[in-house]
Amino acid sequence: MEKVTSSEPALVRILEADGSYAPTAAAEEYLPLIEALTDADLEQFYRDMVVIRAIDTQATNLQRQGQLALWPPSRGQEAAQVGSARAARAQDHLFPSYREHAVTRIRGVDSVDIIRVMRGLSHGGWDPTDPKNGNTHIYTLVLGSQTLHATGFGMSLVFDGKQGTGDPDHDAAVIVYYGDGASSQGDVHEAMVFAASYNVPQVFFLQNNQWAISVPVSTQSKVPLVRRGYAYGIPSVQLDGNDVLASYAVTRTQLDEARAGGGPRAIEAITYRQGAHTTSDDPTKYRGSDEEESWAQRDPITRMRAYLEGAVRHPTSSRRSRRRRRMPRRTSAHARWRSRRPPPTACSPTCTASRIRSWTSSAPGSPSTRRRSTLRPRLLSLVEAQGPEVSIDPRDDALQPCPQRRAPQGDGGRRPRHPHG
Repeated sequence: MEKVTSSEPALVRILEADGSYAPTAAAEEYLPLIEALTDADLEQFYRDMVVIRAIDTQATNLQRQGQLALWPPSRGQEAAQVGSARAARAQDHLFPSYREHAVTRIRGVDSVDIIRVMRGLSHGGWDPTDPKNGNTHIYTLVLGSQTLHATGFGMSLVFDGKQGTGDPDHDAAVIVYYGDGASSQGDVHEAMVFAASYNVPQVFFLQNNQWAISVPVSTQSKVPLVRRGYAYGIPSVQLDGNDVLASYAVTRTQLDEARAGGGPRAIEAITYRQGAHTTSDDPTKYRGSDEEESWAQRDPITRMRAYLEGAVRHPTSSRRSRRRRRMPRRTSAHARWRSRRPPPTACSPTCTASRIRSWTSSAPGSPSTRRRSTLRPRLLSLVEAQGPEVSIDPRDDALQPCPQRRAPQGDGGRRPRHPHG
């Protein structure tokens, strides 16, 4: 009997962990898309990642204060989400799981709507049919079921003739997000069967963050997860999920091919869940600090920041050489702003969680809760109000969880425990 091998597939990576421009052989075909990006595009990628990490941190603070029943952190997975969401066109439909905070924000969903879901004030959070939400469907807490929803919607695009016409402004595609744990669910495999059978314009975007709660990916699969797509005749690509450029270029290509009538595509983004599965989880019980420190050195925001600052210059692009000459002035201004800023404390005004406490601390139905339709303190505006855009630094102490506001591990009698632990 032939032995099943676990040989590694070709990995698409454009930026190394230190921010150096070093495309792998598998990335060569995607380089024209990278060269077509403007400085504004690259800076937008970075801004997207930094802002959503700040929102994610402050939402975690709210849960630790007992203001939210649950929060699924996305820390560490920003590059995979930002790159793929920016690659989609306006007419495309996106089906998230429950951790795609960056995806929803990029498509126009108010981040406060996610807070409302996790606080129990809304069953869905937002209206997917509202144009302002960018065809973003609501979060799905039933593991893997969103893949079936996406495939069914993609089949409707086929039946309605909205794919494969040759008109890029008319043709549409679907992208669905799920994790390595969900990839073991029967729903995912059924979705792939129907997607392949009906030539659905769909991209299966698997974020392999290494852990299905406490079960490592090595236990879930004996071969790389990207190979599962091949079993259904779906062309699949594995990329470095901590490289926002790779995520953008591969997803853009895959969506274009699916939209043009090429059928479904699959992507495995190799990334890492730096935090807990949810705020009811304690990752120290099943993984060690050495592993976490190893992945922290590959942090997606630090990687992109190093690239933008020109620590390692792009070897062929004069445009990036010009950026390197400009960056010292920008970082100097950043340093001057930080030098004038008072040291942050756990209860300083820079803690967004404390600034929106008056909104979230009221019970549903109370006068202050009812007034949110007119007052509605915006989580995003509070984050962006901390300083100039270039000064939003993920390494800033003000963006880290407030240690004095962190509740003890466990329920503490102040919040319901999530049924899935």
